[in-house]
Amino acid sequence: MQLKQKILFILKLCLSISIIAYVLYNYIDVDKFFLSLQNINILILPLLIILHYLRRFIVAYQIKITLIPFQIHILTYNVFKIHLIATFYGLVLPGSIAGGGVSWYLLSKDNGRRAEVASVLVYLQILNLMTLLPFALIGIYFEPQLKLYNIETYVFILSLLLICMLLPFFIRPIAKLFESLFNTLISLIPSNSLSKRLSEANRNVWNAIHITGKMPFFLQTQVIIISFVSQVLVIIAMYLALITVNIEVPILTATWLVALLTIITMLPITIAGIGVRDISLIFILNKFYAIPPESAVILSTLLLSIGMIFFGVILGGYYAVTFGKK
Repeated sequence: MQLKQKILFILKLCLSISIIAYVLYNYIDVDKFFLSLQNINILILPLLIILHYLRRFIVAYQIKITLIPFQIHILTYNVFKIHLIATFYGLVLPGSIAGGGVSWYLLSKDNGRRAEVASVLVYLQILNLMTLLPFALIGIYFEPQLKLYNIETYVFILSLLLICMLLPFFIRPIAKLFESLFNTLISLIPSNSLSKRLSEANRNVWNAIHITGKMPFFLQTQVIIISFVSQVLVIIAMYLALITVNIEVPILTATWLVALLTIITMLPITIAGIGVRDISLIFILNKFYAIPPESAVILSTLLLSIGMIFFGVILGGYYAVTFGKK
């Protein structure tokens, strides 16, 4: 592990701890916190775990069928395990793309199709973000208090950027244009050995993107539908999590909360969004719905416990130990 990565990991860990300490000291009343904790609806917890499990299994199936055009055949259950292992390493390894790197490595190590797997993972990441944005726009549109901030404009701009990123996967001339542009930029690198390696990597990646763009229409439609189904499951799980901690808000609130927390989790400034997610939920839920900070922190802790601790640390850690042996 490089020294720079270690330092970055320590800084992110310290920032997470600092934000949590700030939240506990300035916002949380211990008595109210434990009172709210005692009142959570534990009967909903098994359903939340089932929904998270189902969603992750659906995502695993989506990855499996998207790899088929590259002649890569992996069992859905193995992809599911790799997904959990990536979540585990995303928590314990420094660097913001550690989890994605683990997925890429494990999905490609037996077939050697690294560029193809990378192309599929990037394509699905962009696609899943794009299918989330329409739900976020609907939630924002029907939330009167959010209209004052003109947030829908920023979401629309983000949608356009994602569309631009997705176009090379479907329109060959645009892919060729981007490939040529990157080749030109690589040719400007003074180091011949580095330029040669980057040129080869660039060629492999764009070859994979061309293959992705040639997926049969039925397969593309199936992949897109799975993305929408996955987002619906996430939104339902978020709404049930809100009910679990006795936060009464409209179900459409869950749509833009999911989008917000997705973006927060992707920010490489803390470990798994810890701290940033907590203070964001405290601010938003209190400002818009007068929800006490104690309930917001319990909600954040619940989401972390199910998504990261249970599926990442416990199941992901178990599969990380046993997957190689099998």
